Amino acid sequence: MGLTLEGNPQDVINRIAVILAVSLIVVVVAALCHDRRQNITEIKRSRPATWVLALLICSYLLLIPALFATLFNMTIGAVDALVLEDASDSTIEFIHLLGDTGSWLGAVLVAIFALVVPLVKIILLVLGEFWRCSKDPRRIQVARMCIRFVQIISKWACPDIIAYIFLFYLVRHLNRPPINGLFSLDVGFTCYTLFCWGSTISSLGVHLPALNEEMKAASKEPWPLRVFGRKGTAVAMFVIQLVFVVCFVLGQYWSCLGLRLDQNILANNGLPQWQIDVMVNLHVAEHAKADVTIFQCIDMLLKTQAECFDANAILSIIMLAVFVLGLTLLDMMVLSVASFQILSSPENSEDNRCNLITLTKHLKKLAMLDVLILGIVVVVLSGSVYKKQGLVLSPGWGLLALGGAELMHYLAYALVRSFANAKVMTVTMDVTEDKTAPKEVSEMSTTIPSDQDSEKSTDGNVPI
Repeated sequence: MGLTLEGNPQDVINRIAVILAVSLIVVVVAALCHDRRQNITEIKRSRPATWVLALLICSYLLLIPALFATLFNMTIGAVDALVLEDASDSTIEFIHLLGDTGSWLGAVLVAIFALVVPLVKIILLVLGEFWRCSKDPRRIQVARMCIRFVQIISKWACPDIIAYIFLFYLVRHLNRPPINGLFSLDVGFTCYTLFCWGSTISSLGVHLPALNEEMKAASKEPWPLRVFGRKGTAVAMFVIQLVFVVCFVLGQYWSCLGLRLDQNILANNGLPQWQIDVMVNLHVAEHAKADVTIFQCIDMLLKTQAECFDANAILSIIMLAVFVLGLTLLDMMVLSVASFQILSSPENSEDNRCNLITLTKHLKKLAMLDVLILGIVVVVLSGSVYKKQGLVLSPGWGLLALGGAELMHYLAYALVRSFANAKVMTVTMDVTEDKTAPKEVSEMSTTIPSDQDSEKSTDGNVPI
């Protein structure tokens, strides 16, 4: 009799996943229709849109089963009889398992992403909405800071998803004679993925509160122009883009995570000698090698989907192909176009670069290459759970290359955003205390709006 997996049958997982995904879409579409029927022009600055609230509430309702339902089922063995590792854990159980096996850093990271980040997000959002319409300008400023911080950290509940997807690939890749590698993503993974996407997108739909009193004060020109000049800044942006492309390509070619079987560990941990002899004779350790790149993982998920319908495989493909690769590349292209427009336009010219800067601000908060890098780190740190069974997880050179690509992504974003931040400086004052206001001045050679201006230009609606 061959090895089997615990957990829910695949058809049950698929049925639940489809019902949850369709229900979430229906609720959001219904809320959008409600917003269109209502005249929200007058109230859009006093509360989030209905679709934002609906998506946020549904997402947090999904967080409950995401924490307690089974995330994944895994069985690793040999010759259809010898079991090396057998696991079926929920998020809470996995955190406890990490702590019990001494992987405290892995347990802390998983707990932060799965528990602390969602809790902080909802607390700050409630606080921001509570103070949104305050008469105290300082509280309105705090409300803006809370909401903006939530938008920045919102995607950082997702590294755990990447960890489970890569573990899915590594174990499935082992499934060839004489090795048995069985793995399935369960209902907990479905709920957790939908929660992460829903809470991240809904947080970007929450517009920042308008300040009671705004003044434009003169600020210095952008730091890239002060340091490099216009031509030097153009060269720096070109170098950043070139290094990004090289690192990104190498990151797809080189393995970013590997799995090995160490027979010495098995012997030291008391595995019977006859089982070790069987593994040596069958060269199990040589066969139990798995390395993963992002493209290999997507390819395996597509093949899994081609064999039979797997809803969680579809969610995994969307995570890697759209959020990790697609949005990161799209953001870099938008940053390139925006920087070209800024540096090539004449002084005080008006063009559509403002919309590009607003777009890249939101793309940066949705692009998840940095999340993937941290997710791989979580996998490696959590690998001590399986080390007793001789399974060793280690990072590859691809992780370093992807880290370099994401560093260039951050540098490009910081360079372009510096032009927006240098145009004006928003100052909040209480007009009852000081009736004087400085005249609006600008010392910059370009006309890029500040964050507040960008938000006004969108009428409070965030383009997702």
